[in-house]
Amino acid sequence: MSIVRTCKTLVNTSLLAGEKGLDNVIEKIVLLDDMRAGRTCEHGFFIVGGWIPESSNKYSQDLNLLRKAFSAGVAGVALQGDLPLELVRLADEYNVPLFHISSDQILLDILFALNSEIKANESGLYSSFSPFADILLSDGDIEHILWALRGEIHCGIAYRDLIHKKLFVASHSDDFKEHVKIYPLKEVIRLHQHMEVRVGGVLSGYLILNRSSRSDRKFSFYEMTAMENAVIAVKLSIEKKLSTQQVERNYIDEFVRDLIYNKMQRREELDSRARTFGWNPTNGVVVVSIEVETKSGESGERELQVFFSTIRSKFLAFFPKSIYTLLTKSIVFLVSPPEPDNGIKSLETNLLKVAEQLNEEVERELHCQLVVSVGGYKSDPLNTHESYREASRALRVAHLSPQRQKIVFWDALGAMKLLSIVSQSHEASLFCHKVLEKLIEFDSTTNGELLQTLRVLNKCNWNIKHVSDEMNFHYNTIKYRNKKICELLDFDPDDSDQRFDIALALKLYDLGSF
Repeated sequence: MSIVRTCKTLVNTSLLAGEKGLDNVIEKIVLLDDMRAGRTCEHGFFIVGGWIPESSNKYSQDLNLLRKAFSAGVAGVALQGDLPLELVRLADEYNVPLFHISSDQILLDILFALNSEIKANESGLYSSFSPFADILLSDGDIEHILWALRGEIHCGIAYRDLIHKKLFVASHSDDFKEHVKIYPLKEVIRLHQHMEVRVGGVLSGYLILNRSSRSDRKFSFYEMTAMENAVIAVKLSIEKKLSTQQVERNYIDEFVRDLIYNKMQRREELDSRARTFGWNPTNGVVVVSIEVETKSGESGERELQVFFSTIRSKFLAFFPKSIYTLLTKSIVFLVSPPEPDNGIKSLETNLLKVAEQLNEEVERELHCQLVVSVGGYKSDPLNTHESYREASRALRVAHLSPQRQKIVFWDALGAMKLLSIVSQSHEASLFCHKVLEKLIEFDSTTNGELLQTLRVLNKCNWNIKHVSDEMNFHYNTIKYRNKKICELLDFDPDDSDQRFDIALALKLYDLGSF
């Protein structure tokens, strides 16, 4: 039996409220995430978890969950985050000890230590958590956790990981191994007794027993406790791995961004950091930028977030040694060809394949399209920022193309490549302002559309009828706009030199950032 007051794990946490309930008996540790997933709290349960910010739309739901838990007679609560005064008031009202876990403490360590302490104090009827604790303290391997559980309940067990699409099995039965490996998950959980594993309120996997779901045999209290202990151990293992992956992900993001934003000057530093992540840019670097575009031509930031995992998995299937970072509007991959010479050609071939496959999926699932832009090859990875700049310019060129391409290579842009470089110059800015300034000023004061009309006039070779059809405006409206444009720009459509200046100014204006 464990008393809240005597819990050593809680010594380094702050008691915010509920001092009158410090003699409550703790019977079981429950995760706040499990409550969010629908688990009901009972008398003697102790709740541990992370509190969501007040800005979240689930804030009031969590508050109601804890209010019900308090009224059910839970032993106590330990939460991390900015706890509201309303929660403190409720804890005092129901005499439920409310502890605050500081941000410098690792929530998983508190949870693990608290659960271990509670289990250590329980009577011999309860399955011990110590076999799982030993595994978590060493390597946290899920398969080892399953074998420990099998030793407790004497039944083959498997875990189907939905996050990483993996299967772990602890069983001596070849039939069971083959069954859980080959059969669809839906069929497996229909035929076998199982338990859900949720992490962060999200279904993350299933513990599957080598026992028929039709069996009349019920779990003993001992077996049920052992399985619940195993579920907690699996959750802790997953959380720690996800936490480690997130830390590593942050370091990789920082590394990639330092390269593409030209914040790294020494090759020694680059090589050292690259080795840390198992990336070898010996054969040079090519930057690939992928952006989602909606049917309206806008950048699909939300769609990019939705489709991110698919883009990542497909791209890494073709280029497993590449590294990446997710920006606001695009995903940027750094690819090192397998060979510095012939590898470039095979790289282009594979990029075309992955662009085609990704576009098929994004069109089918989100009714959008991807624009894949590829910078030039750089033999020195310290020049990655140049390839990134070229990929960004290639993306701008792709947006201007009347026939949208699924993939744009900087080195294959021809004259547009030159214009893209020139568009960033001061001279280009002066030229654009000289040719287009009066028109741009007129649009800004009248909320007009003359600049866009000028683009279509230039595209349609100044044929007013064609422009009227494309813009879906009456012929006389386009005729009036054409006349106004000519007046503002002092422009003669029959003058080929002036028409060239207009066409050039429009391209430079759209390619630049004036």
